This record gives sequence, structure tokens and C-alpha cells, in this order.
Amino acid sequence: MNKSIFFRFEINKKVGSGHAVRCLRIAEFFKKKKFNIYLIISNTSLENLKKNKINISNNFKILKIKDISLISDAKNTINSIKNLRLKSQIYIFKDIYRFGLKWDNMIMREYSRLIILDDFFNKKHNCKIYINYNPYRLNQITYSKKKIKYLVGLKYFPYPQKKFKKNKKNKCLIYFGASDNQNLTIKVVKILNKINLTNIKFIVLLGKFNKSKKKIRKITQNKNFNIIEEFIDLQKIYNNCKFMIGTGGTSLWEALINNLHPLIIPSHKNHINPCLYLAKRKKIKFLKNLKINENFKKNYFKKYLRFSINNKNDIIDGKGLKRIYNNIK
Repeated sequence: MNKSIFFRFEINKKVGSGHAVRCLRIAEFFKKKKFNIYLIISNTSLENLKKNKINISNNFKILKIKDISLISDAKNTINSIKNLRLKSQIYIFKDIYRFGLKWDNMIMREYSRLIILDDFFNKKHNCKIYINYNPYRLNQITYSKKKIKYLVGLKYFPYPQKKFKKNKKNKCLIYFGASDNQNLTIKVVKILNKINLTNIKFIVLLGKFNKSKKKIRKITQNKNFNIIEEFIDLQKIYNNCKFMIGTGGTSLWEALINNLHPLIIPSHKNHINPCLYLAKRKKIKFLKNLKINENFKKNYFKKYLRFSINNKNDIIDGKGLKRIYNNIK
């Protein structure tokens, strides 16, 4: 029997682009396994995908949905699928924080193959398969149920196996996501300007929703900074960088896979526990926030960038997509 999987995610100023990118990555893998791929997204998210120049396969079918209340969204999601009258196994893949247990329950009454991708360990949920690739253990997941299959831990991080460049240039990526709602990019750039390290080239990737672009461009008008404002393949940047200064989202795990040495300043509460896990294992440098003494900040950044490290990835093996597929097929 044919299998169809419907991805429900959003991309906007509040949530950034991470949910969209990881869903599309999983969708690409499942398409190769002969699944029919559908994206259920709002008009706003569709426009934001285009604005961010995030590539969507021509083989994916897009179902537009109104961005309204939780209950209405669940109803519209169900109706969008029913209207297709498909004669295939239906899977629904949810990657939206704001849709909680009520949404799950409404979907599960109609379609039992609901898959949830989540980053928190304490949210109520109802589904067939629950995925959380952060470094948690199953007994840490609150509200876990026996009937649900749990895919928990770093071995489920959805990233393809690739050959990575060994000899990296003395470059540092600065990236705080598509939104950077805490203005961490400009704060970091100001610190780096005061340090004035001439031996490091900085690549500043500005997300489409970053509100401080003009100010950042103004204070980076020297040869040490390269500003990139278009969405590009991060793999190309990872291949040429030794360091990354950023937040604790998807890009952190991607940086580690690509053997970068990250300095992480978390922008969300759910980033903190994974960062503590990695800092304890000396995989990252970690600042809980930038509300610290000015001299301490400068010295911390200077020491970090002068300490060249071979950050060999030994925590993510690149088989996460295959493991997810094997548990769903």
C-alpha cells in the first residue's frame, strides 16, 4: 500500500526557520523511500519559505491552511487530508511547539499514525511515535505513555551521513538563527570589534527576520567580517570554519557533526540542558547569557578564538534519519 506523510510546521519571526529545515530534511529522506510527501503550512509560512529561499522539492505537494486557533487548525488539518481521499496509509508529522495535547487528541481520533518531533521533555503529548533527539533519556520524558514509541537521544538527530572536510580555515561562523529575537548577533559583533583579532575571519549569517541588519552592517565594515544575508547551504560554511558562535538550536548539532568548536549562548530555556550536557563533555564553550562583566566577556571570547581545537565528532553518527525511517515504515 502507498504511504503518505503530512508535515505540519511553521516558519516565522517567532519560531525562526529551524523547524522547517529539519522537517524538509526528513521529508527528503522519506521521499527517497517512496513516501508521498505533503506539507501543511499557512500562507505566511509559505511566503517565508520563499523569502528565505529555502528549497522545496517539486515532488512535495503543499496544502495551505489558515493560521488561526489551535482547535481550528486541527480541524483544518484533518479536513485538508480527508479532502484528498487518498487510498494510502496516512502519517502526520507535527513539529510545532504551540500545538499541545488538545491538538494531538483531535488528530489521533481521526488518524492514529501521528508523529511528534519535540525539543522539550516536560510537555503533554499523544501520538504513535515521539521523537526528541536532544541528549535525554526516556525516564526523563515527563508524561510518557506505554502505547507510544519513543525515539529519544542524539542517535535520532536527523542529519545525513557525509564526508567532512578535515583541513578547515581559521574562520568563525556567527549565526543565531533566522530571527535572533534577543539581538545576540549584534551584541557578539560589538564584543569582537573590541577584541580586534586580525587572524580570524568572521562569517556573519543574518537571518531574514533579523531586525538589526542595518546596524550590524554598519559596525562590520572591515575586512575581518563577511556578511551573508541570503539563505545558503550551511554545509558550505561548516566545511570552511573552525569555530561557531551561536545559539543552542539545530545549528549547534550540525556544527558538532561538522567538527566545529562552538561557543553557545542559548536563546531559549530548552537549549540550556543540552548545552550543559555538551559543556561537561568539553564539546562546546557555554555562556548562559551576556549579562556579565565587560572585561570578562572580552577575555572569554579572546581565549576561545585563540584556542584551536580538533573537535572530533563522536556523539552523533549521522544515522538518525535511517533510524527514524526504520521505526516508522
